[in-house]
Amino acid sequence: MAAGQGWTEDLFLKQGDLFLKLHERGLEHSEEEAKAIVILLQRHGLPDGASILDAPCGIGRHAIHLARFGYRVAGIDLSPMYIERAEHFREKLNLKDRLELKVGDVRKVAEAFPDRTFDAAINMWQSLGYWEEETDASILTQLRDLTTDKGLLIVDVLNRDNLVKYMTSFGLTRHDDGTEQHEMRRLNFETSHLELIWDFYKREGNDLKHRSTMKVRFRVYSLHELRALLRAAGWTPLEEVGSFALEPISVEKKRIIAVAAKT
Repeated sequence: MAAGQGWTEDLFLKQGDLFLKLHERGLEHSEEEAKAIVILLQRHGLPDGASILDAPCGIGRHAIHLARFGYRVAGIDLSPMYIERAEHFREKLNLKDRLELKVGDVRKVAEAFPDRTFDAAINMWQSLGYWEEETDASILTQLRDLTTDKGLLIVDVLNRDNLVKYMTSFGLTRHDDGTEQHEMRRLNFETSHLELIWDFYKREGNDLKHRSTMKVRFRVYSLHELRALLRAAGWTPLEEVGSFALEPISVEKKRIIAVAAKT
């Protein structure tokens, strides 16, 4: 199975309401995750009240809390639906003075913020790997260009080594509105792409009615590969943890949350 290059537009734009359910599920843990982001950035020198670019920001799960904590935050996302949802939270929490939101493509993030620099940038929830490795390098290079001389970066991706050892071929997620997401998984060892088929169903009584099928394909990185990618984009790796509990990286941990400094 292979997903075409247009799958991101299909998922985030044409069928964004389906993926929105996963964003909403993540709200439960978003404050604790944002606190972990702050700890990582602060122990590498980020001052209170600094400016942070969240690219892409989705529905603002992290950006909202970072603004609540007193940082000046700008978020960008491809989906107008997700930005609208983030704006809802911004208005509800009275964060308009500290949180800027705009619709835009992370592949052209530098064009979205001309003549701007930030003290730090974050790229969360496996937002790399959607296209080619060259595109990942370009995104990271643009984020470098958008940060100050002492700029910091956090990148959050799935841990390829964990997938190799523990990934199962099927997963099921049930949402509160009766939607079920059935996920078929395959790790392509030749390309290090995680290839997924998502079937969405709506439960009606004892029946499941098919709503949509999405094919998703993205590159996953091991630790040494991510470090090499960061260096190639002009970043110096500083620290990596394996979870938002700030545990050390190991094959047992699902994530790589990497901190890097502008070279």
